[in-house]
Amino acid sequence: MAAIVSNNFRSLNAKGFIEDVRSEQSNIYVGVGKTTAWQDSTPDLQDFTDGQAPLPVDTIDDVNEARANMIGMKLLKDSEVSHVIPRYDWTAGTVYTPWDSDDPNIYENSENPFYALTQDFKVYKCIDRPSSTTAASDVPTKVQAAPFETADGYKWKYMYTIIATDSEKFLTRSYMPVKTLTVRTEAKASTTAQTFSVNVENTIELATENPKITVGQTVSSTTLSQGQFGNTPVVTAISGKFVTISASTQAGGYETNSNTVLIFGDFEDTNPLYDQQQAQKNSQSLAGSIDRIEVTDVGSGYTDTTTELVAQINIVGDGTGAQVSTPASVIKTGNTITRIVPSATGTKYSVGQVSIIDSNLTGSGFKARAVIAPPSGHGVDPVAELGGFYVAVNTQISGVDDTDIANNQDFRQITILKNPTVGTGTAEKVETKAEAQARGSNRGTFRATKFLSFDRTNTNVLSAVTTMSNLVQNGNDVLLKGSQGASAAQGVIPRAYVTNVQLDAGGGIGKIFYVQNSLTGYNSFPATDGISYSNSAAPTGAVGGITLSASNGTTDFNKQSGEILFIENRDPIQRSSTQIEDIKLILEF
Repeated sequence: MAAIVSNNFRSLNAKGFIEDVRSEQSNIYVGVGKTTAWQDSTPDLQDFTDGQAPLPVDTIDDVNEARANMIGMKLLKDSEVSHVIPRYDWTAGTVYTPWDSDDPNIYENSENPFYALTQDFKVYKCIDRPSSTTAASDVPTKVQAAPFETADGYKWKYMYTIIATDSEKFLTRSYMPVKTLTVRTEAKASTTAQTFSVNVENTIELATENPKITVGQTVSSTTLSQGQFGNTPVVTAISGKFVTISASTQAGGYETNSNTVLIFGDFEDTNPLYDQQQAQKNSQSLAGSIDRIEVTDVGSGYTDTTTELVAQINIVGDGTGAQVSTPASVIKTGNTITRIVPSATGTKYSVGQVSIIDSNLTGSGFKARAVIAPPSGHGVDPVAELGGFYVAVNTQISGVDDTDIANNQDFRQITILKNPTVGTGTAEKVETKAEAQARGSNRGTFRATKFLSFDRTNTNVLSAVTTMSNLVQNGNDVLLKGSQGASAAQGVIPRAYVTNVQLDAGGGIGKIFYVQNSLTGYNSFPATDGISYSNSAAPTGAVGGITLSASNGTTDFNKQSGEILFIENRDPIQRSSTQIEDIKLILEF
């Protein structure tokens, strides 16, 4: 049985991921891990030399190994994800491919793309060109809704403008951000009556979360008069069901309740997204238009005049209004018909057929097909129209602020994890986004390492651990090893890799944070056991004399919980307490 996964399906999956990130009902994290070298298993674990990063393998064992390697993770914010598409800069001399509803490779043609980014960060879709060999020479600049022609004969459709904040986060040499803006959406207020004051920003609780609402949209109401607002407020912030709008100027304020319907509509004309939103809104009338007729066989023997030909060319389909009605619409080369340009593009076509209806014309063999606009219309949904089945993730991990994630070790593995749980037993749960953000001083970070406690009041122990800490701070790999005493009773001496050391955790206790993986094994360190360590600077020598003072400490969350959605293996990236890691990922759906 033959089947395909449609591009629409891919776009919807990408959209679903972004909605997951932004929803109050789920939490998505970027995790970092694998602080030790890419290496084969060795009996003594003393080989700290990095090999080549292997390709991730989609097996349960490899996914669980990534969990074990993780040292910390950070909650993705709403603003840290975006649809992206391959980047193609507008370049004079390029032959651009016109949009074609019958081209299965339309999104894969990197040599002759069907859209382009201009130097002023505007994106245009190619609707038509004079011939298959005509190179572009006149850069498009207009932001109108209707397709327009440039001096070189190309016809373009304005799609959107990349604003500065999106450019900084998501524009790379290979990809560029794309978004479809909400033109209009409605939402009911919550069942609880809410009274709002004058001249202050007010936060309205909605009955349900509405992901279509965008910061910057103006707010009106079908149940409140604009006089009750006293002005035209705009959305200034969104958090789940809570929408903050700019201050009302109406004396006495206003009240909302379960009967209040709010309308989120146009951006103000000073907003950098205004041109795109207006183009989207005004392009809806272009749905199902026939903007181009593709000649598939030029025929032969057509000595007829273009006027005679126009009278016999017919467009039939389930829409209305598409016509070839002027002599200029038909271009002949000798006695062949090489090009037809619709005089009127019509609307609401999903199928269309182009034919010559008079068999008495002198020529024969001419064939053509209608190229139909997307169902919503050119420019109404840039994400779907331009192949937005890629998602960019861009988050930062600060060496100063995000201290839950060890800031003195390199990492080699990046994961994306959905809905890990915290707590134990019946209290274990997925945190709300607000609860997750409250962790780590509102940064939404989690520590993913266990720890061993030691008595820092013991001078000899503190001296040995301080030396270990300095090695870790300087980027050395440090391998812990349990003693031959209490550990030997387990049959296997426990081992672990040190990620960071806290010399003073309060109460005379210090902490050694560590990870274990398939190389070290997973044997625990018994309480009050002695440990030794070796390091990449002196791999064959072991330093001992460290006695533990308490049992193992746990991670901040259930490390076995949640769904790992993505794994990427990289060459080592060194962290430092004085730098910020800018993590950028491209996910293809």
